Amino acid sequence: MKDVRIRQLQQLEKNSPRGDRALVRMRQKAYSDGTIPAKYKASMALCMVAADKCDPCLKPHVEKVHDLG
Repeated sequence: MKDVRIRQLQQLEKNSPRGDRALVRMRQKAYSDGTIPAKYKASMALCMVAADKCDPCLKPHVEKVHDLG
C-alpha cells in the first residue's frame, strides 16, 4: 500500500512540482507526531472524510490509519 502511495505522490510532483511539493510537505507536517500523536490525527481525518462521504478520499485515509496502527 505504501509503495503505491509513494509512486502516486512522485507522479503528482512530476506533473506539478511547485504546488505538489508544498502539498506533500504540508501533509507530512500535519500527520507528524507532536502534541497529538500522528495516529490520532489520521483517525480524525478519516472521521471527517467519512462524515463528508467523500468516496475517493476514503481509501487513502483508511490506509494511512492502518499504516500508523
